[in-house]
Amino acid sequence: AEAEMRLGIEALDAFGAHGYRAQAQEELARWLVDQDRAHDARRFIDAARATYADLGAHGWLARLDAWDIAGRGAPSD
Repeated sequence: AEAEMRLGIEALDAFGAHGYRAQAQEELARWLVDQDRAHDARRFIDAARATYADLGAHGWLARLDAWDIAGRGAPSD
Protein backbone atom coordinates (compact mmCIF):
# COMPACT_ATOMS: atom_id res chain seq x y z
CA ALA A 1 0.00 0.00 0.00
CA GLU A 2 2.77 2.42 0.91
CA ALA A 3 4.54 2.09 -2.43
CA GLU A 4 1.31 2.73 -4.32
CA MET A 5 0.52 5.76 -2.18
CA ARG A 6 3.99 7.17 -2.82
CA LEU A 7 3.56 6.63 -6.57
CA GLY A 8 0.25 8.46 -6.40
CA ILE A 9 1.88 11.38 -4.61
CA GLU A 10 4.60 11.55 -7.27
CA ALA A 11 2.02 11.43 -10.08
CA LEU A 12 -0.07 14.20 -8.53
CA ASP A 13 3.04 16.30 -8.08
CA ALA A 14 4.11 15.75 -11.69
CA PHE A 15 0.63 16.73 -12.84
CA GLY A 16 0.77 19.91 -10.78
CA ALA A 17 -2.18 18.96 -8.59
CA HIS A 18 -0.63 20.33 -5.41
CA GLY A 19 -3.80 20.33 -3.31
CA TYR A 20 -4.55 16.71 -4.16
CA ARG A 21 -0.90 15.83 -3.60
CA ALA A 22 -1.11 17.32 -0.12
CA GLN A 23 -4.27 15.34 0.61
CA ALA A 24 -2.50 12.17 -0.52
CA GLN A 25 0.47 13.04 1.70
CA GLU A 26 -1.91 13.47 4.62
CA GLU A 27 -3.53 10.11 3.90
CA LEU A 28 -0.13 8.42 3.72
CA ALA A 29 0.80 10.04 7.05
CA ARG A 30 -2.40 8.75 8.62
CA TRP A 31 -1.69 5.27 7.25
CA LEU A 32 1.88 5.37 8.57
CA VAL A 33 0.64 6.37 12.02
CA ASP A 34 -1.84 3.47 11.93
CA GLN A 35 1.14 1.22 11.20
CA ASP A 36 2.94 2.53 14.33
CA ARG A 37 5.33 4.53 12.14
CA ALA A 38 4.58 8.05 13.36
CA HIS A 39 8.24 9.00 12.99
CA ASP A 40 7.98 8.28 9.24
CA ALA A 41 4.75 10.28 8.99
CA ARG A 42 6.23 13.60 10.14
CA ARG A 43 7.64 14.68 6.76
CA PHE A 44 4.32 14.02 5.03
CA ILE A 45 2.42 15.91 7.73
CA ASP A 46 4.79 18.86 7.39
CA ALA A 47 4.61 18.82 3.58
CA ALA A 48 0.81 18.66 3.57
CA ARG A 49 0.58 21.44 6.16
CA ALA A 50 2.90 23.69 4.12
CA THR A 51 0.89 23.16 0.94
CA TYR A 52 -2.43 23.74 2.71
CA ALA A 53 -1.05 26.99 4.13
CA ASP A 54 0.29 28.10 0.72
CA LEU A 55 -3.10 27.40 -0.87
CA GLY A 56 -5.05 29.10 1.91
CA ALA A 57 -6.91 25.82 2.42
CA HIS A 58 -7.99 26.63 5.95
CA GLY A 59 -10.46 23.76 6.23
CA TRP A 60 -7.88 21.16 5.22
CA LEU A 61 -5.32 22.77 7.50
CA ALA A 62 -7.73 22.74 10.44
CA ARG A 63 -8.53 19.06 9.81
CA LEU A 64 -4.83 18.19 9.75
CA ASP A 65 -4.07 20.23 12.86
CA ALA A 66 -6.99 18.69 14.75
CA TRP A 67 -5.74 15.19 13.94
CA ASP A 68 -2.11 16.02 14.62
CA ILE A 69 -2.91 17.54 18.02
CA ALA A 70 -5.58 14.99 19.00
CA GLY A 71 -2.97 12.51 20.22
CA ARG A 72 -3.72 9.86 17.62
CA GLY A 73 -0.07 8.94 17.48
CA ALA A 74 1.03 11.63 15.08
CA PRO A 75 4.09 13.51 16.26
CA SER A 76 3.31 17.04 17.40
CA ASP A 77 5.49 20.12 17.22
